[in-house]
Amino acid sequence: MGLPKLAVKRPVTILMVTLAVLLLGFISLTRLPIDLLPNLELPVMAVSVNYQGVGPQEIESLISIPLEESIGTVNGIESITTRSSEGNSILIAQFSFGTDMNKAALELRERVDTIKAFLPEEASSPIVLQIDPDSLPIIQISLTGSNDLASLQVFADEVLSPQIERIDGVASVEVSGGYTRKIEIELDPAIIHSYGLTMDTIMSVLSAENINLPGGTIQRGNQEYTIRTLG
Repeated sequence: MGLPKLAVKRPVTILMVTLAVLLLGFISLTRLPIDLLPNLELPVMAVSVNYQGVGPQEIESLISIPLEESIGTVNGIESITTRSSEGNSILIAQFSFGTDMNKAALELRERVDTIKAFLPEEASSPIVLQIDPDSLPIIQISLTGSNDLASLQVFADEVLSPQIERIDGVASVEVSGGYTRKIEIELDPAIIHSYGLTMDTIMSVLSAENINLPGGTIQRGNQEYTIRTLG
């Protein structure tokens, strides 16, 4: 008996089945969890090594290739992406989905510790990190105004950032995108030579004077304020 024939002969049964399916679908829809930032465990780990003052080719031959050959035998790795730049080497290891990342991280760290003795002594110790989406910032705030970016940077650093850091649950606040105020000093070589000065002498004097010093405290009512002298 086909479905159309059954629907014609038993309309009440078909109606009850249809209502039951609709009811189950409605109950499932209302209980379906929705999360904007679900708890994800990405099967990705990164290994980073710093070696200041060394070019990309030396970084690749001295650090990237030995690390890649060492961690390439870790179980569950699908691919390894290496980026060698001046003074830094980063390896991104992509594991298969379903891999036990705790076990994989332990095995990866063991392989890195094994190859650590063969890396240059001046290089930093390899840092093994697991890519965790929960560690990424979840709130981004943009500032706009009629002032220049340097003024907005000062406002974000000295006013807005401390206030946000005092909010419960905030781990850290990072400010980026603005301009840091700088002062350029142009020197006349002839005048410097006439005074018997050198560039190193002027740089030393400017560095010694460009400091912030405590200026004591003042009392105003029941409040005590700390004074500092800006160089």
